[in-house]
Amino acid sequence: MTDPSGPDNDPDGLFPIDPHDLLRHAAVVTDVLPGRTDTDYRRAVSAAYYALYHALTLRAVALGDPSGRYDAVRRFRHWHLRRVARAVIDGSAAGDGQVERVARVLRFLQTEREHADYNHRERFTQRRAHDAIGAATAAVATLADPAFTAGDGGQSLLRQLAALPAAP
Repeated sequence: MTDPSGPDNDPDGLFPIDPHDLLRHAAVVTDVLPGRTDTDYRRAVSAAYYALYHALTLRAVALGDPSGRYDAVRRFRHWHLRRVARAVIDGSAAGDGQVERVARVLRFLQTEREHADYNHRERFTQRRAHDAIGAATAAVATLADPAFTAGDGGQSLLRQLAALPAAP
């Protein structure tokens, strides 16, 4: 997938959330920002999760009608992705090594993001943020690789996401 951000890259003039911008933000918050704290590491973990979330949803809606693709992204809920990832991991959905790795990273990042956003008793460190950013970066790169959708597994994963019902 090409970088979707910027007015020259979108004929509709829309500006989707760019997974690469989220990964850059996570790295800046983790490594560059002076006086980093637990809160910064939590935000970096959350940004890493959302980078993969948006990479997956943008790829899934790219299979459909391009005129409504950014509106279509809004219909995905976190449980949608959790359900599809669980099906891939449990083997009840067509998948291959790359697809299973993406699904496992998604589940890892969902869990980490939930802890980062809601578990006030858990401590987040720079190392933990780096782990999340590294996993998200690898998964986003996998999704961008044309080989991901060349096989049945990647197409199946994206079709399952695209076929989910619209959220209320």
